[in-house]
Amino acid sequence: MPKLGIQGTPGSYHEQAALGYQPTAENEIMYLPTFRDVFAALADGRCDQALVAVANNAIGFIHEPYSYITKDAGKTVRIVGETYVRAEHHLWGVQGAVLKDITHIHSQSPALQQCSRFLHDSVQDVEIVEEADTALSAQKVAQWQDASRAAIASQRAGELHGLHKLAAAVQDEPDNITRFVLLQRAQDATKIEHGDHDKTTCLLQTTMRPGALASALVPFREAQVSISSLQSQFIPNSPFQMQFFIEFEAGLHDSRTTRVIDWLEGLGCTLSVLGTYAAEPVPMRS
Repeated sequence: MPKLGIQGTPGSYHEQAALGYQPTAENEIMYLPTFRDVFAALADGRCDQALVAVANNAIGFIHEPYSYITKDAGKTVRIVGETYVRAEHHLWGVQGAVLKDITHIHSQSPALQQCSRFLHDSVQDVEIVEEADTALSAQKVAQWQDASRAAIASQRAGELHGLHKLAAAVQDEPDNITRFVLLQRAQDATKIEHGDHDKTTCLLQTTMRPGALASALVPFREAQVSISSLQSQFIPNSPFQMQFFIEFEAGLHDSRTTRVIDWLEGLGCTLSVLGTYAAEPVPMRS
């Protein structure tokens, strides 16, 4: 059975994504404590694929996994799929705990950011403690059996550790959605990149001439290729030069993509492919 590396413990949103995504639902899950561990396990072959959160529609890109993917620039790992999870966060305490007595709230940094309004408006004089994982936060609260401590975590994490729900749906946005990407070693991913894909992720480097980015976007318009994401970032080990994380709605072997790449090369641009795969629908309520 293929092994899938994820960051977190049982009850984490990574686990929820893995179990709910058809290409990974039957895989053996390898629970790893950090994103660094996930990428290391994929690189050395301890897992066959990895599923990592890269963005959330309330807080933007999730820096650590996003930076690992972009720094690699498609040389050793490739994106081969994507999925989305609606992350509904709850505040959990031990049995008998009450909200007014909570002095410490534990959770992972992205989850805490997604609940900033609740943390500002609904709890006072509370110390916020960052943990490596939402589900691990719930596990720690259960182990401590301290009625002054609570965790922000998923429904499954709270139930798994026998906790009491102090507040439900504490995320800022009702449609709080996290995007996950499925990663595979590049030498394995290239074997499946000739399929019927409709989304491609790349890093784009333009020349330093004025208007270079505007010129680089023209081929997409002319080829009728929609850009779904465009994010600027510094090129590592450069004097603050920029590159662009770009995603567009066409597969790598689509004739329109070939036209775009040829045009960009003529402009002196460099396009590093991070992956090409089937786009998944975003599960919005409205």
